[in-house]
Amino acid sequence: MIPGLAAFASRFADVERRDRQVLVMRGHPTLGSAEYSVLEFYCAASDCDCRLVMFGVIAAGAREPEAWISWCFEPQPGVPGPELDAMHSQGPWAAALLEELQRLLARDENLRLRIAEHYGLMKGAQPKGASKAGRHHGLSPDVGAARHSLRREL
Repeated sequence: MIPGLAAFASRFADVERRDRQVLVMRGHPTLGSAEYSVLEFYCAASDCDCRLVMFGVIAAGAREPEAWISWCFEPQPGVPGPELDAMHSQGPWAAALLEELQRLLARDENLRLRIAEHYGLMKGAQPKGASKAGRHHGLSPDVGAARHSLRREL
């Protein structure tokens, strides 16, 4: 348990199992061939609207995340993109994992929308700016159709 943060899986286990990102590395120059699950943690304070997610990136079979990456999914001017979280110890491959996650977030709008959806679920509300019409938990219909592609070969 991380003080002040709640694991998405602890409150929405079924959704987490369905939506969990798995980064599949094949011959990566730094990471070699390995699989990493990207676990999500959100602020547990009900009155906070920080729009932050903390990712714990953990290798298959490992007990602790290799990288802790924080990201404000609705960035403000002057706020950096995904970055290694300074409050957590990082494993030796954290910088390479950060780079891969940054690349994935930059190119995958469906992933960015799912993170906003998960934040909304954790906060008990629709994500900011989401319309309830024609959406499931704030996602457009095409996002639901894209859920099958959550294993990413990088």
